Amino acid sequence: MTFSDDYQFGFNQTTNSDLGDFKSGPADGCTMCGLCLTKCPTYQNSKDPKLSPMGRIQLMRQLNLESANKTQFVKENYQALDSCLMCLSCENVCPSQVNYADSLIEAKHNMAPYQQPILSVRLLMLLTRKPSLLKFISSLINPIQHLIETIVTLFKVKNIPLRGFSFLRNGYRQTKSLKNEFNITHNESSRKISLFSGCMPPLLNEKALFATMQVLNFCNVTVCQPKNQGCCGAIHMHNGQKQQAIELATKNINAFDDNDSDAIINIASGCGIFLKNYGKLLNNEKLDLSQKASHFEDNTLDICTYLHRSGLLNNVSFKTTNKKIAIHTPCTMQTDNDAITSVRELLEKIPGISLFNLPDSIICCGAGATNMLTHPTQSCEIRDQTLNALRELKPDILVTSNIGCFLNLQEGVAKNHLDIKVLHPIQVIQHYLPIKEVL
Repeated sequence: MTFSDDYQFGFNQTTNSDLGDFKSGPADGCTMCGLCLTKCPTYQNSKDPKLSPMGRIQLMRQLNLESANKTQFVKENYQALDSCLMCLSCENVCPSQVNYADSLIEAKHNMAPYQQPILSVRLLMLLTRKPSLLKFISSLINPIQHLIETIVTLFKVKNIPLRGFSFLRNGYRQTKSLKNEFNITHNESSRKISLFSGCMPPLLNEKALFATMQVLNFCNVTVCQPKNQGCCGAIHMHNGQKQQAIELATKNINAFDDNDSDAIINIASGCGIFLKNYGKLLNNEKLDLSQKASHFEDNTLDICTYLHRSGLLNNVSFKTTNKKIAIHTPCTMQTDNDAITSVRELLEKIPGISLFNLPDSIICCGAGATNMLTHPTQSCEIRDQTLNALRELKPDILVTSNIGCFLNLQEGVAKNHLDIKVLHPIQVIQHYLPIKEVL
């Protein structure tokens, strides 16, 4: 399928008046000016116009107009749309303020009847709706990982998500020793928060959850964790399963509805940005929940923003260190200046610490939620830019607030034999408090 002749790529080659019937379709207002090209990691990596925001917008518009051959159109163009990392750097530089994200999600929803995500993603979406089953399967991965790899190599089996198995195995190894230490605190305090743990952090980065509990306990904050909560639904929404995302959002809103807490705290920025869009998600779908959804998103904060705003650590005497720490800002935090400032200013409270941001030229680490499973080669190629920067900076620790970035960068650091710990910022904060160390 070739691009329509109605489109020309490049700066100012097409104007709104030239778009005709396409103007009222997805990403209304895009004039194909090309300003987004320099900020799109998949285009910069491939130089393929189809893998640029403009190319994908054109495909979205053609998808809307296609009728007779929609099945064939989706088959030929699904990968181009699915390969987007959803970093949304294009939105940040767009002079027309095009709502690219909503258009892409809607396109994936429209493609779902014609083509489903790959097996590993479908399995992930199923398991994240059943956290206990996900954890059980993860516990089995470690002993059978090498057997699976041998079978795949000998018999050249395709479509086996080895990278997904690796993430699960590594995560389970890290959290295994913490199973009996993770407890909810109940302090006699005027402050109370509800902890959103979601589906992946308890499994793949429980140390960050444990550090969160330790810091909040140190600050004498009562923490409750509603039992009926679950996956935030972002994975499902981004893979065209809107109804499943709505069901998960409904479950979480009801789970947190009876908690009279000051805030709903999360430790994963990908979850956080989706939780803060529950009102928008449910506004037109479930009117009876729209008010609760708005209240839920208004009270949602990431752990570092909560600690920074509350000033709970302002008078704490942190332990001194000479560690060099590189700060990775996930794409899901790029437009949240409050969160970015909170991470840096909290870490600056630690005496002697040296902080460095990664170069501005790095657009994305390549994780892109499930993109690192669906497009592993692209993910690793884009990640190389971050790894090269780390070789130059030579930090002792790399901090990131996103679970996908954490897994992707942790794998890259290990494979390239870099002597760098990849941690959540809250783990560093916890480590230098005058309490038990768990790094």
